[in-house]
Amino acid sequence: ELAADHPDLLAGHRFMDPNQWPDNLPGFRETLLEYADAQMALAMKLLPLYATALDLPAQYFNDHAGFRDPGFRVRMLHYPPQPDRKPNVFGAGPHTDYSLFTILPQSDVDGLEIMAGRDKWVRAPMMPEHLLINTGDMCMRMSNGKFGSTPHRAFNKSTEVRNSAPFFFSPDSDVVMKTLPNCISADHPARFDDISYGEYFKSRIEKNYDHQQKGAASN
Repeated sequence: ELAADHPDLLAGHRFMDPNQWPDNLPGFRETLLEYADAQMALAMKLLPLYATALDLPAQYFNDHAGFRDPGFRVRMLHYPPQPDRKPNVFGAGPHTDYSLFTILPQSDVDGLEIMAGRDKWVRAPMMPEHLLINTGDMCMRMSNGKFGSTPHRAFNKSTEVRNSAPFFFSPDSDVVMKTLPNCISADHPARFDDISYGEYFKSRIEKNYDHQQKGAASN
């Protein structure tokens, strides 16, 4: 939440639009902001684990310019029952997240699948009161592929409604993120260009609508 006179809002920053809240759900805004604050605090505590796993000083990411003012998005997803689901019909089709990582509280209704190999999908284990962490594209890029981005998909085969509220944690959208030096060697040269999360996010969103742009051009 940003104040109406925040410089980014006044400047029309493309990723700093005001949140839009429904006016007929008492307590919704307050609850969701509390949830976002709790997830952000957890995300900052996870950064040292990622740093240590990449043979970096524990506070490397916490001290990195890209995480002094990190970004996030919370999505509230609703998956209607699909007990008679047809092939290739999904609640969320196969994809990877664009973020550094995603924190996903476990739902009471099964529905998430993770790719465990070429054309091999496994159901994510149902573990009540646990959190599932999906590594995202920005972590893959920064680690030069040492940490892969997690392909996953979702569909609800049950007869109950499935709700989900993933928290997508990302670097500051304006800071250029470079491949980590200790993930580059003669045998493993840098695979990805330096790019800010904002530019990467924009490129991925635009790519999702390539088919519409091509269709418009052909008409």
